[in-house]
Amino acid sequence: MSTQGNPTEEVELAERLVKIESSIERVGSRIDSAVVALRADITHYFATLQDHETRVRSLEQEQTRHCGHIKAHAEKLSSLSARVNAWGSTNTIGAIVAGVIAWFK
Repeated sequence: MSTQGNPTEEVELAERLVKIESSIERVGSRIDSAVVALRADITHYFATLQDHETRVRSLEQEQTRHCGHIKAHAEKLSSLSARVNAWGSTNTIGAIVAGVIAWFK
């Protein structure tokens, strides 16, 4: 079926073509908007990722510092525990000596 001789069909085809072109432009515009939004999201994502990496590094440094403090405190507690045990033995011997002296007085 040929459309060269029928002006009505040519007009209908031209109108369809205009609608299709308009639809294509709208879709293209939506795609462009989506690409712009996606680029903004990616930029924000990488900025946030860098912030998180900086925060994680800072937390790791703090953790290392705290672990050092904990080790130092543990060493001090061990030293104090040894002193307490030594004084406990000294006090026990002192109490025995005092008891012996009191017994003979």
